[in-house]
Amino acid sequence: MNKDIPGTVIFTYPNIGPFNLNGRGGLNKRAKEVKRINSKYKTKDFKIVEIPADFVKNKSEEKKTGLEIRSMLDQNSVKYLYSKGVYNEDIKYILHTEPVFSRRGLKKSCTTKLGWYNTDWLNKFIKHVFSIIDFLEVSPYAIEIHPGKFERGKNNIKVFSKAIKKINDKYDKKYNDNIFIFVENRTGQYIQNGTAIKDFWEFFKDKYHDLVTKTGIILDIQQFYTVTKDNFIKEFNKIPKDSLFGVHIHERHRTPKFVHIPEDYWLYVSAELKSMGSTNRPFHVLPEVHHANHVEKTYEFCKDVIKLGY
Repeated sequence: MNKDIPGTVIFTYPNIGPFNLNGRGGLNKRAKEVKRINSKYKTKDFKIVEIPADFVKNKSEEKKTGLEIRSMLDQNSVKYLYSKGVYNEDIKYILHTEPVFSRRGLKKSCTTKLGWYNTDWLNKFIKHVFSIIDFLEVSPYAIEIHPGKFERGKNNIKVFSKAIKKINDKYDKKYNDNIFIFVENRTGQYIQNGTAIKDFWEFFKDKYHDLVTKTGIILDIQQFYTVTKDNFIKEFNKIPKDSLFGVHIHERHRTPKFVHIPEDYWLYVSAELKSMGSTNRPFHVLPEVHHANHVEKTYEFCKDVIKLGY
């Protein structure tokens, strides 16, 4: 589990395109990019890399694994998508699991589903995640999950919270270690605005109080704005500050330029988050962009404009 100093701001290097040219890659190439960007900016801010843990998501992955689109991975198929090798043991990684997207396969197109309410599905999901961890042979810093669609009420904060508990228990039993669980808000899913985050956190904190130090919200600012628009500040103020473990920074997966999110809202976020790095745990920042040059520019935005990490 995390051994970083409480109160620090930690940057995560995102899953950019070049890492996925032949499958999903591994830790080696990503760790080299962390070393490069830290060297360029004379910093140690970047300490984590993002590893994708989606379900089978395109035609190429279908061909490599022999599995249909939307399938979960297992011990037999994972080796066809990931690469072994650790460049630097000091570099940690986050497994970013299936966010729910429309996927196009060889024979069909479909939208993935997250069935936290379904015990069989949840067991398969845990095996999917653990198969990636076992192949990489390095324990992750965190597993990032998403609430999913409401599914006519079958998915809800109660079953989602219970699923988080089960993931923690299974992880502890298998690896004899703790793990951070990051929850990302998503447009069109049942945890998407300040009201829903507050409802989830109040229930989770009451029901699973022993897990609140290792479970929290990673707030995607763009997704949050897409849902809240003119109610952005009102909804932001509803988010319990002790629920926030970090943020995703981008404007439609590019460097923010006040085009898709007004400048006033970014400056409000800046003022509200300045104290987050002084809490009793690290605060995590992911520039959620797809190109290396955007990572650098978004990092500069985080440091110079919204002052994260100062």
